[in-house]
Amino acid sequence: DKLGNVLNNTKSEGTEKKKKIGSYYITYSVSKDGDCNAVIKNVIVRDTQAPVIRYSSDLVINKSEINSYNFLSDVTVTDNSNIAPTTTVEHNLIAVPGLQSVTYKAVDSSGNVTTKTRSVIVK
Repeated sequence: DKLGNVLNNTKSEGTEKKKKIGSYYITYSVSKDGDCNAVIKNVIVRDTQAPVIRYSSDLVINKSEINSYNFLSDVTVTDNSNIAPTTTVEHNLIAVPGLQSVTYKAVDSSGNVTTKTRSVIVK
C-alpha cells in the first residue's frame, strides 16, 4: 500500500528519546522516485516532576536542642534531574515540651517545589 511505501522510505535525523531538559530539532525526510520532502519537528523536554523529601520518622528532641539541632541531618532530598535541589527548613519551635512541627521545602533546577511537614516532639 502507498502508506507502507512512504513509511519504508522515511528517514530521521535526531532522536525523540532525549531525556535531557531542553529543545531539540528532528528532521524527517522522505524520498521516493527522486522526490524529497522534509519536515522539521521541535521537541521540547520539560521537567515537571517535583523533588522527593524523605525522612525516617518524626523527631524527638530535648528543648535545649531547638536552636542547635540540624533538622536536615536525617533528611534525604532527591530529584529526577540528578541535580541537588535547594532545601530549606522552616520552623517556629519553642523550648516548651509538646508536639510542634518543622516544614521542609525543596526546589529543583526547573522550579518544581515540594513541601513536607514533620512532627517534632519537644521534651
